[in-house]
Amino acid sequence: MASTYATNSTDVEDQKKAFELFEQSAKLGNDEAMLQLGLIYQEGSSYINIDDQKALSWYK
Repeated sequence: MASTYATNSTDVEDQKKAFELFEQSAKLGNDEAMLQLGLIYQEGSSYINIDDQKALSWYK
């Protein structure tokens, strides 16, 4: 579901929803969600600043 929000919209609210869903999934142990959060923090976005430390923590 998060991937749908993330990839099918340029709307910031949809992207924020995707981020929230990735966080929830990652906290439940979903590897794909952890990867996506790492990428979001590595690349940054209009609502998330680049944070290499957070990116690295999600990649681990």
